[in-house]
Amino acid sequence: MKAKRPRIFQVPAILDGVSPLKDGGMSLRFHSQEITTYNKTKLLNFYQVFGWLQFSDHEINILPGNAPVRETGARTPSQRLRGAIMVLHSQKYPDIPAEVFYEQTMEKIIGRVKEELT
Repeated sequence: MKAKRPRIFQVPAILDGVSPLKDGGMSLRFHSQEITTYNKTKLLNFYQVFGWLQFSDHEINILPGNAPVRETGARTPSQRLRGAIMVLHSQKYPDIPAEVFYEQTMEKIIGRVKEELT
């Protein structure tokens, strides 16, 4: 069975309050800067979920296990490539079905990369 990849969410925030609890724990209150609707939804998926908190005074680019972290709300390179291909499709080749155009374009890109292999 493959181990689950941890769900990680990173957002700029200010530690706004700290209060001791009777059991020896601490109550922490954070306030974020304005975030996108997408990230609000992502954050709400963590509500009432037990997890681990890591706080830093700078953006964390590498987490344990060398998993890179994207800037908050940033798209991955593959998402950006797909978006660019879809814009090209709409501007120059709207008569071809979008998914067909996407697959054909990706095959061309893969072919170019394979040509570079030794």
